[in-house]
Amino acid sequence: MIFVPAICLVEARETVPRRFASRSRSADLRKFVKWARNQEQLSAEEAKTAFRVFEQFDCLVNRELTQVSERLDELAKHSGMNIFSLSESMLERQVVIGSMGLSLKPYDLAILAAILVKAEELREAGYAELGFCELDSDLQPWDRTGNRKPTLSHLYAEAQIRVYGDFLV
Repeated sequence: MIFVPAICLVEARETVPRRFASRSRSADLRKFVKWARNQEQLSAEEAKTAFRVFEQFDCLVNRELTQVSERLDELAKHSGMNIFSLSESMLERQVVIGSMGLSLKPYDLAILAAILVKAEELREAGYAELGFCELDSDLQPWDRTGNRKPTLSHLYAEAQIRVYGDFLV
């Protein structure tokens, strides 16, 4: 069973379209092609073909981004998913964690609190192993060089949560 705080879906609806906007992805390549054409490194025909590819890419990405909400709704309906709302105890834990000096964004604080409290609830319900798959480096218990972040490591260890840096469990 996969448990997901509802706030993660809210954040995804906001973040995915902003982060993956196609124009920003192809803008640098477009600049390069214009420069290369002007420098006669590319022929006009090669540049035209490249711009056609960029346009197709932009259209595909934009079409996919318009479907983010629908895809998240479908995902939430999957039988293996349990989407849960933040509870009062999760909000209280968020305040406690916020005072620990972790410098997390509000969404990340809420997600961390939700994961920790839900882990306690699942342990009480008899779940033996708990994993947290997290791509956001702010919530991973290690830094970019693999060094342990003491406070986060302690919180996860205390909750008996194994943290994964991918979704390949």
